[in-house]
Amino acid sequence: MQVGFIGIGVMGRPMTLNLLKAEHHVTIYARHPEKSEVQEVISSGAKLAPSPRAVAMVSDIVITMLPNSPQVEEVVAGPHGLLEGARKGLIIVDMSTIAPAMSRKLALQASTHSVYLLDAPVSGGSQGAINGTLTSIELSTITPSVRC
Repeated sequence: MQVGFIGIGVMGRPMTLNLLKAEHHVTIYARHPEKSEVQEVISSGAKLAPSPRAVAMVSDIVITMLPNSPQVEEVVAGPHGLLEGARKGLIIVDMSTIAPAMSRKLALQASTHSVYLLDAPVSGGSQGAINGTLTSIELSTITPSVRC
């Protein structure tokens, strides 16, 4: 399975490293690829893409772990966003903690592209991300949650 990951920070870095340890093929996008956490993920085997659109083009599933609603909206639906590069059936799993209304809005936009958007904010903090023990809490029945 080709996995995309966007949001290589305190939570995303260890989550991506865990995906790589599990031998998944991971393509990432980072606004600041020069940052040490991004370089660590790349040196561990992730491929760097030039945009969220490019990540979507090579992925079966894309995970986002971003700071807040505006960043998720930009990455998913903005210029050069995931929806621009999405194939029918792409699954976007947003693990960011954002406003439920934004999750609903993006899920509706995704559905017009035959793309699935799952709202899956996680609890467990950075240590849970490092240990691979994050759990998701359901915020909405419109966008189902998953266990991570």
